[in-house]
Amino acid sequence: MTDFSFEQMPAKQPAPKVLLIDADASRHGGLGRRLRRRGVGFHAASTALQGMALARSIRPDVLVLGEALADAEGFELLRSIRRDRAFDAVPVLMLSARADAAAPTLALRAGANDILAPSIDAGELVERIQAHVRMAQAQRAATWGACEQLRTEERRLLAREVHDRLGQLLTAANIDIRLLERRAGEGKELPSREELLRELRAALSSIEQAIASVQDLSLLLRPPDLGAGGLVAALRWQAGEFQRRFALRCSVRHAEAGYVEPTCLVAAELFRICQEALTNVLRHAGATDIQVQLAVRGRNLVLRVCDNGVGLPRGVADAPTAIGIAGMRERAAGIHASLQIRGRPGRGTILAVRRELRLP
Repeated sequence: MTDFSFEQMPAKQPAPKVLLIDADASRHGGLGRRLRRRGVGFHAASTALQGMALARSIRPDVLVLGEALADAEGFELLRSIRRDRAFDAVPVLMLSARADAAAPTLALRAGANDILAPSIDAGELVERIQAHVRMAQAQRAATWGACEQLRTEERRLLAREVHDRLGQLLTAANIDIRLLERRAGEGKELPSREELLRELRAALSSIEQAIASVQDLSLLLRPPDLGAGGLVAALRWQAGEFQRRFALRCSVRHAEAGYVEPTCLVAAELFRICQEALTNVLRHAGATDIQVQLAVRGRNLVLRVCDNGVGLPRGVADAPTAIGIAGMRERAAGIHASLQIRGRPGRGTILAVRRELRLP
């Protein structure tokens, strides 16, 4: 169940904030006056170090990097911004007068959203900034709406899980025990020792399955805060909990090369897909070792869950009864990712989720 905190969106959006990092102090005053007249909060810094400190303090809606930062220092600042999850959705505009054709491409690859000439008219610059502010606000609103929709759907699925699986198991155990109680209370002849043990074992089996269901649900109800340590930390927490509860080896391998932390929504969905995959392994695979892998392969972020179990039989993944797999596919589709499952008889199963890095 998705249990991350998303506060209700305010009815009126606060004034957007723009941070200009530019060594040319003359640009600070003119741009600041124009933006403030249009209801935009304006802040300025003269160096990359000051700019990053101020950005962490005020949390700007748009960052503008001045012409003096258009070369190596600017690109390194861009990369630092994009590595910081606090700014992963903040548009960055770069003022650059470099004549070579490769400069815009390099800036975009480094993380810039727009490249502007320093000679751009101040009025047009204000319009461009405001356009990016509106797009950023719309993106945040859409993300919030999607998360609220996911929370509603997760509550519905959790209610069904409790009612259908946990409720049925406890009801079956209750019936078995009640029948024995009634026979004893009515003075009827008690069943033989063998019959009594059989009925008690059936009741105990239902109770043990119910306990396993409660453990599964507890993993769903106690997710880590993805904002605190990111997706890698969340997956490691999940693997540790899984290993502790079910005495199965479960590890996480993370290749750091090229890795960029995904947005909160994407990270939450990848986390839930992994969680469902682990639950499926526990229920059906008979595995003793599970490995979760997170890495960048080419242009894709790839999450894999590999086990050494019996291997998923051909056709099972596409069967109408494979509700858990269908749910994982829906989650993957919701973040524009692909999901593939490959079973190897007697050699385990590999589940792989791939998502293009350049997607929002």
